[in-house]
Amino acid sequence: AVLKRSQCFFSSALTIKSVLNLGNMDKGFPLEGIKMHITMEADYAIRIVIYLARENRRVDANTISENTGVSLRFALKILRNLVGSGLVRSFKGTQGGYELNRAPQEITLRELLEVVEGPYMFSRCLEPSRPASCTRPSGDCCKPQQVFAEISRTVRQMLEEVSIAQLI
Repeated sequence: AVLKRSQCFFSSALTIKSVLNLGNMDKGFPLEGIKMHITMEADYAIRIVIYLARENRRVDANTISENTGVSLRFALKILRNLVGSGLVRSFKGTQGGYELNRAPQEITLRELLEVVEGPYMFSRCLEPSRPASCTRPSGDCCKPQQVFAEISRTVRQMLEEVSIAQLI
């Protein structure tokens, strides 16, 4: 049977606990060969927000840049985005700078990543406007897409369960 897009999810026993307790991980699973990763911008945004959470005070962009290893230009771009999302507040003037707008325990890793990258999707085939390379009829859901949808849901759930406070 062909599943419609709204039916592209199946139940799974995959949980954070099961992911963290994978037998392969204890036996030297070669993580260095894995190519899936977040963007550099997302990595830098995480560094910046963790730094602001640790400092728990107003910090100027130069200091943020120096202490996170992010170039000033890129830090300013990310900070603009974080301010626009409401995660970070900015202050002008000689006493200006940046600080978190909410407590670190109230900011999830999912929220932060989605500010920078948009909603997490394991595959482009899950985007509302499907790529031209997709061969299935409009509105249909293929088996790989079902798996990709479940992976996406699981990763989003895992990211939602991690707060910035847990990363400090």
